[in-house]
Amino acid sequence: PVWKDDVPLLERCIAMDPDDWRCLDTYAEYLHARKVRPDDAYEMTRRGLDAIERMRVPESPKLLVFRGKCLALLGDLDAGCALFDECVAKYPRADFARVDAAICALRDPARRDAQGAVFEDVAARAVRAEHRQA
Repeated sequence: PVWKDDVPLLERCIAMDPDDWRCLDTYAEYLHARKVRPDDAYEMTRRGLDAIERMRVPESPKLLVFRGKCLALLGDLDAGCALFDECVAKYPRADFARVDAAICALRDPARRDAQGAVFEDVAARAVRAEHRQA
């Protein structure tokens, strides 16, 4: 059945709304992960990034991380990492952004040593209080 295959569903989503940045992102990640049709993957990443700018999607932690990921995938790793850092500064409880920023910081020897604490802090908050050992 068609619902068991991601590609027709993603293509239908994009056909219905060519500016749906979430569908474009999902399809681009699907192609990137499978290392197939790289030109299409980069085109969808670019289209998703252009769509959020054109539609003026309101800023949120998820949007900043999406923009950072797109820029990194399109080859501008410094700009992508800067957006992860910006997200952490504006939204310090957005752990998904903190992990991305910490991974980017591993490229910088001056920041590398401090990143272990970030990963430990995020991991500690990921465990709910009722699951922690007393």
